Amino acid sequence: MKCATGYTISKDQKQCIKCSIKNCFECSNDGKSCNRCKAGLVFDPKTKTCVACKVANCDTCVNNFSTCTKCIYDVATGIPYGLMGNTCVSCLKYDKNANQCENGKVTGCTVGSFVDKARNACTACTFPCTDCEGSSTYCTFCDLGYQDKPVNGKCISKGGLESEAQALATNTTESAAAYTIVMQHVLGTLALIFMMW
Repeated sequence: MKCATGYTISKDQKQCIKCSIKNCFECSNDGKSCNRCKAGLVFDPKTKTCVACKVANCDTCVNNFSTCTKCIYDVATGIPYGLMGNTCVSCLKYDKNANQCENGKVTGCTVGSFVDKARNACTACTFPCTDCEGSSTYCTFCDLGYQDKPVNGKCISKGGLESEAQALATNTTESAAAYTIVMQHVLGTLALIFMMW
């Protein structure tokens, strides 16, 4: 039996009961501790409550809740935060498309852009890339009308593959016809040699 968020399994394991720990996202099976508190809060085993880290916008902290180890992604505002020393700063400070940052560096970007380390910013991918990596032209995903998976970072037109396949088929047919003519000529020459013998 699995319970919804904020609930735990009863002792008799027949029903889900509301977690008694305020702001707990996921209770332990016995309901006496919290496996995961709501964003920005951590479980204090001494007080058996979810408490806020002493660092603003911090998701996980240690050392009596004063040292942040991971910042939050604020779902309500859509703002990602990253560590800068022991402070959580908005990644949007560096670039509007940054979705991850750490120690003043952009480490992740939204779909359709890539981490441009030289600029410490996000740079948009070039069409037909819908997502890219390392440069605006090295595609990891392609736009409609192109094969789903790029080949060596390049998007291949669906029509382009059909044309290539048709060209290959034409070349194969022409090669087969040429082979047949050559073989007929060789066999004819061998037949003449045997007749003369």
